Amino acid sequence: GLLILALVSLPGVVTSSLGILSENLYLLLSLSVLMTYSHIKRKQNTNWGLYLLLSFFLTFTVLTRTIGIAIFGALFLVTLLDSELAREVKNRLYISIASSVILWQLWGIFKPQSSDLTYGFSIEYIIGSKAGLTDVLTFLWQSFNVNTMQILSSWCHYLFLTHSIFWFFLFSYIVLIVCLTGLGLRLLQLKLDSLYIVFYLIILLFWPHPGEMTRFLHPIMFL
Repeated sequence: GLLILALVSLPGVVTSSLGILSENLYLLLSLSVLMTYSHIKRKQNTNWGLYLLLSFFLTFTVLTRTIGIAIFGALFLVTLLDSELAREVKNRLYISIASSVILWQLWGIFKPQSSDLTYGFSIEYIIGSKAGLTDVLTFLWQSFNVNTMQILSSWCHYLFLTHSIFWFFLFSYIVLIVCLTGLGLRLLQLKLDSLYIVFYLIILLFWPHPGEMTRFLHPIMFL
């Protein structure tokens, strides 16, 4: 209870919850995906209703925020690699993932005016229609460098809203090391939440809007 109270009292949580942002809805939907999968795995449940619910959450997660493709990739990989899942459970998870992808694509076809939101940014739009491989690689490398620093800065800002107090700064990075250690241990166990965080962060490293990293971190800070 105290941990939850401390978490929801973080400055970044408060500021991210004040506005009407899609990240808050995305957070709810992504957590729903993780909880539904956890129930399926724990019970090895083959009830089609649960897989329909999972497909619903997956579809609306990616429709709410394009970065939701991170949870698609994580769920597919954990389904493929986790030997604890029964074959029938795996097959139904694959069906849930595939049906969600189809629904996502159909939305883009029937609602073309929302294609920018549905399919994310276009490298061609950002660096030019005549960009070659060198231009693309340069763009990705620059994005990686800038976004790495922005993610680290936003982590500290999310916890304390300041970088000027040394002890706050130091404590935030001690917490980061602890979190990364826990993430690594969960990755070794093929936990869905850990794979999702890795996929999510990889996408953020190349995201074309580094100035908004604090709000982009919001949906994974609860994990």
